Amino acid sequence: MGLVQVATSTLTSQATTMDIIGIDSDDVYLLTINNIKAENGNARLELRVLESGTANNTSNYDKADKFLSTSSFSNNSATNQNKMNIFANQPTSNYTSAILYIYNAYNSSEFTFFTFEQTGWDNGNILGGRQGGGVFTSASQVNGVRIIFGQVNSDILSGATMTMYKVT
Repeated sequence: MGLVQVATSTLTSQATTMDIIGIDSDDVYLLTINNIKAENGNARLELRVLESGTANNTSNYDKADKFLSTSSFSNNSATNQNKMNIFANQPTSNYTSAILYIYNAYNSSEFTFFTFEQTGWDNGNILGGRQGGGVFTSASQVNGVRIIFGQVNSDILSGATMTMYKVT
């Protein structure tokens, strides 16, 4: 197995969203998110798929994950959401990072599936992480991903980097 970098995006100034486009085949893709930080506390790191570069905000996102921290753990799930939550309650003073695998994205007759691993400090300054998966339950051709901080509609601070790889 190998990786071929297809796109990278680094924020040079504060922004409400961060997009990366580069899915152009039926291959599996790997997305890395590094040094992402919210302007406001209690922000949720969330994603939407991009179809022809446009974010899909329909209620077609389902996910389940396990949250593990130095003080607790929990099971989380959500269905029929308008975006997929990767990490919740990030404080303003800390960064988070994540790795996502993306499956079936370019196949317009299949749902797009995700697996993800994330680590960072939560709002209580507790080291934690999530591991889980999700699905975009609409058969469409996906060519990228949009990252946002939801719940409190926080901006993403400069310095965040996303890199997309094709798994070969």
